[in-house]
Formats: sequence, C-alpha cells, structure tokens
Amino acid sequence: MSSLLSLWFIAGPIVTIFANFVLDNWVRSEVVHGVDSGVVAYGFIIFLVLTCPLQDNRYFPYHVRANQVTDCDFPENVYEAKN
Repeated sequence: MSSLLSLWFIAGPIVTIFANFVLDNWVRSEVVHGVDSGVVAYGFIIFLVLTCPLQDNRYFPYHVRANQVTDCDFPENVYEAKN
C-alpha cells in the first residue's frame, strides 16, 4: 500500500518537470490540468480503499467499540504522589 501512496506523492514533481521540459506552451495547461485531476482522483480512491469499513478493519480502527475507549488518568503535576 505504501508504494501506491508513494506514487501519488511524487506525481506532482514528475508532472511539473515533464511539463516544463517536454510539452509545448500551447498544450501544457490542458495536459497538466488533466494529469493533476487524475492524480487527485487517484489519491481519493486510495483513501477510500484505506478507510472502507467493509474490509478487514486492518487499516482503520472501526472495530473499537465506544465502551472500550476510556480517558487517560494523567496526574495534575509531575510530583503528585501515586497510590
């Protein structure tokens, strides 16, 4: 899964370098806009797959019930006596 997110992360700089050195000025805007829209859609799809509650719940803690969550009992200060 990390390789899929790495592709999304490095797509922006790759498209910028490609557009500046390979594409002509008159076509650059349309190509960059299309590729950028595709990369954003790809990122949303990966996020949707990661947080899908129908899977095994490996990537997001949907399996934790509300009665299992408690507050932490931190001391008022560092020097408070512990029981």
